[in-house]
Amino acid sequence: MNVRNVLIAMFVVLALVFGACSNPAGTEEESIPEPEDDGTLTYTGTRNNVTYILIIVNDTFTLTVRRGDTEKTGSGKVEGFTNNVYTLQFSRENSSRLWVAVRGDTITRITGRIAFDDGTSEQGPGSLNGNGGGNGNGSTGGNGGGGGAAPSYGISLSTTGTHTFPAATTPYTQPDALSVTVNNTGNQPTGALTAALSGTNPGSFTLTGASIASIAAGGSAANAFTVQPNADLAVGTYTAAVTVSGGNGITASFNVSFTVTYLLTITIGHISYDSVGALSPINAATAIVTVSGFAENADADTVALESTTGSLTLTSGHNATGGATNSVKTYTVTVTYDGTTAFPDGPTSVINIGITSASLPGGYTFNSGQTDVSIIDGRTQARSIPINQANITAFNAFANTPAGRALHYILIQNITIAPPVSGQSNWTPIASTGANFTGTFDGANHSISGLAISLPSSSIEHQNQGMFGVIGTGGSVRNLALIDVNINPESEAIHVGGVAGVNYGTVVNSYSTGSVTGFNNVGGVVGSNSGTVVNSYSTGSVTGWSYVGGVVGSNSGTVENSYSTASVTGFYDVGGVVGSNYGTVENSVALNPSVTRRSGSQTSFGRVVGSMEFSPTLTNNHARADMTIEGEGAPGTPIVTITPDADGIHGADFTNSGMAAWTTAVPGWSINASQASASVSSPWWWDGTANRPRLWFEP
Repeated sequence: MNVRNVLIAMFVVLALVFGACSNPAGTEEESIPEPEDDGTLTYTGTRNNVTYILIIVNDTFTLTVRRGDTEKTGSGKVEGFTNNVYTLQFSRENSSRLWVAVRGDTITRITGRIAFDDGTSEQGPGSLNGNGGGNGNGSTGGNGGGGGAAPSYGISLSTTGTHTFPAATTPYTQPDALSVTVNNTGNQPTGALTAALSGTNPGSFTLTGASIASIAAGGSAANAFTVQPNADLAVGTYTAAVTVSGGNGITASFNVSFTVTYLLTITIGHISYDSVGALSPINAATAIVTVSGFAENADADTVALESTTGSLTLTSGHNATGGATNSVKTYTVTVTYDGTTAFPDGPTSVINIGITSASLPGGYTFNSGQTDVSIIDGRTQARSIPINQANITAFNAFANTPAGRALHYILIQNITIAPPVSGQSNWTPIASTGANFTGTFDGANHSISGLAISLPSSSIEHQNQGMFGVIGTGGSVRNLALIDVNINPESEAIHVGGVAGVNYGTVVNSYSTGSVTGFNNVGGVVGSNSGTVVNSYSTGSVTGWSYVGGVVGSNSGTVENSYSTASVTGFYDVGGVVGSNYGTVENSVALNPSVTRRSGSQTSFGRVVGSMEFSPTLTNNHARADMTIEGEGAPGTPIVTITPDADGIHGADFTNSGMAAWTTAVPGWSINASQASASVSSPWWWDGTANRPRLWFEP
């Protein structure tokens, strides 16, 4: 039977006893609203902007208290309905009854304590909607009772739930105390209140201000008391309940928690790599890592390390077993870079090393170790792979692989390559066949001495001779000295140069000394240039058949601010700086003692450029005024009439009488008076002993 049927039955019984039309003193005819279609009865009422909603379904109820955007709900059983008053029993254990008086669909009074489902409670507000007392028993006021609300008592605290103090590591500084404000939520003074600790570890906290004076209705006691963890607690987690209580059933509480742990400190030593052996992008390095702070040495036995940094992982040594020594455990770990592009283009990143959660002993926390890691994968110039005496041979092999030809390298010391067996090589040109070299090689102001190449030229596979076979578009070689090279492939080699056989990229601030020999497209620095050669020079000798030049054999790119002192010999298209020019030669100087024709009667010889094709550009070039262009076997006998012209193949006459001659007669050159004044941005300095400019990094 539902509540409505119960109510109707009760009404019938009352009618039979008292008469259908009688209304004895002290009673009021019951007023029941019409239920919803589903039998639900709903009542509402308000007081001080608080809305109360009572919903009754059969013999159960829910009471919702709504304050602005927040609301709380209590629920339970309907025990009875008499004189328009519901008697309600909340479901929460040990909850008291609540009496709710209604008229029509309006709540007129709530008396007793509301027990919410979330464990909190509050005193009923008494009269609602400005109503006074009404008919009924003492629970709802006397017949025609006055308009005041029933007395209510309750408090709330500024801290609810569980307050967790910041965790501490031993030894620790005592955390700041928690201040708690007490608010009176009833309409009567609270009377004296008491704050107390209870629960699991009440003795691990200190409560100050336990006695709280009575708080007026609607008032508050700001910072009424404080709670603070004690000092010098052992490692562990401590909890307690804080309860404020008083008369008239007043009570409110919250919990506190505080954890003390041992602190482990992780320190990462210098990360080093071993570049000896087969060269590849250096993706592994060794680091010494220490973990200190173990309370017991045995606690360290199974502690394992991990990297929390993206593409850097610990691949060995990080899970070494064994206890600590004097509270410190030392690991030798391998840090491995997985080769992804997670890192920015900068030369360094940061690695963080921590302890795996599964291996961290109970009662411990840790501070991660952090250090810079040099990323040496060759993917950018800032992350160039270092080349030294120990790995120069491995570099020669690796740079000739498809992967190696696209990376970036830096020379970190002067290198001397061991002499080969007579007639053989100690160097394989990089990218002489297949894909071009599109990376960078920065000599970083260092030198490579003794590079020797002697390869059969009968196969096309052995063309493009030099330290680099072909420098591709975007590739570059800079700040490099090649000393005492001996590049002398057999009779028909083409595209032969000290630095590169062919250049589509950039060669800058570099020079070559020694002997370069080939068949055609032969140059002291570059054999065939379709890129840029700038601030470079050669000394020694350059010998070929055709397209032979002191700096570049054949040029369809740009040669600028470069010179040669080498003796240059060839059959035709032979020049002191460039043999055959299809491009631009500018601000360059031929300091060669001579340009020599090997045999025959060809006349395509020049002091600066041997020949010009397809409207090239020659600008502001110079040559030694006493240079001769002579036939082989007839030194000193000119075979070409020279007409000086700064914009022609012979260049303007130049007397190399010192730095002043260069700075005044060769515009475009900036020469420093001393090596100390020169730099990468102003690379030339005047060597009075050699009577010529030299690059800033030369010894």
